[in-house]
Amino acid sequence: MRFADQPNFTIAGVTDWTAVGGHGSDSALRTSESLVNEAVGLKPDLSTKPVGTHSSDDKIVSQNESDLRAALLRDPDGFSANHALGEYYLENGKALRGLVFLVKAHNLEPSDDDNNYALASAYSDSEDSTRASLDIHKLLQGAYNARLYREAALVDERAGNSLAAVNEFEECAKLDPSESSYFEWGYELLRHRAIWQALDVFRAGMQVDPRSLRLQTATATALFSGARYKEASVLLCHVADVDPKNRESYVFMGRIQIAAPTPLDCIESRLAKFAASNPSDAEVDYFYAMTIVKRQQLSSNTNDLQLAKKLLLKAVDSKPPYPEAYLELGVLAANEGDYRGAIGFYKTSLRLDPKLADAYYHLGLAYDRTADVDKAKEAFKLHDEIQKEQQDATEKERLQIKQFLFAQQGATNAAPLQ
Repeated sequence: MRFADQPNFTIAGVTDWTAVGGHGSDSALRTSESLVNEAVGLKPDLSTKPVGTHSSDDKIVSQNESDLRAALLRDPDGFSANHALGEYYLENGKALRGLVFLVKAHNLEPSDDDNNYALASAYSDSEDSTRASLDIHKLLQGAYNARLYREAALVDERAGNSLAAVNEFEECAKLDPSESSYFEWGYELLRHRAIWQALDVFRAGMQVDPRSLRLQTATATALFSGARYKEASVLLCHVADVDPKNRESYVFMGRIQIAAPTPLDCIESRLAKFAASNPSDAEVDYFYAMTIVKRQQLSSNTNDLQLAKKLLLKAVDSKPPYPEAYLELGVLAANEGDYRGAIGFYKTSLRLDPKLADAYYHLGLAYDRTADVDKAKEAFKLHDEIQKEQQDATEKERLQIKQFLFAQQGATNAAPLQ
């Protein structure tokens, strides 16, 4: 395994969420937050073995509960019998039921790594995250184990102790410098708006596994969050070229294309290829159409605009139909002076998604152009109400995610990704 150069920064504390550390428009910021939330679901390559994978999983699954309980009856104070039954329950989604056996096994063999990890996993599944954090930290005393640090990080993040969590993810990566360790450490930094530090960590991870598409996609997310739109798009396009069936990369590039201030050159051709080979993917059709529309704003081309409309109509004809596509069809109709037609599209989009605030705004504009003043006022009123409701929900979410403060930072802001 190739060891990565460790990123150089020191986290000093946390503070309430602010826009500091993010760049660009509010639309770009909201897109950044959405992509960060989605990045946690990125799947590792099949060849990547996550930290903490049990070497004995197959053996545990193949045994049944009655055999394991019979073994425990024969040897109630035996380490192996208690550990095996406890881990069986853990692996079968009954962590709390297995906890008593894993605790007893720990008391019998406090230094057994496999049992300690299973016990940490059981604590992690506990609904009482504060108690779970205390119990896992007891296991960490005197231990230097990547798997335990990872479980402690997961529990501490759930308990709201993000500072402890990020330090534990860092320790996990030091002890086990793997693709998954660097991804989790970098993601923890990114979700707490430590954009440049996350970028350093993802880069270090790519030194360990240069082929990891998950790390490359996460790196692109960090670059976009730092307003380095072109670099982000180039990296996502590379991911799409390496794995043309990787749908996540097309969704990510579609999102950043819409939010970026100017068209990003490499994205349109990739979306076109994916849309052609996946004719029933309404979301990608919508992103491809919006890419064309964005380019059309710079240089009008009637044929291209017709292609965009065709893609949008495909998106609304899908099952289920795509509400944003109806909204954009309304915008295009309004741009051509067809306000009655636009109103129909807007109303359909709102029937599908009553919380689509932009549709109310454009509906108000269309009513205003058709001299329907009362309906215009009502549409604008609903727009303002829904927008405020959504902004309040966003602010509440942001306040729950503390930002990290750094005592020391390396030169992470200047150098482009190589």
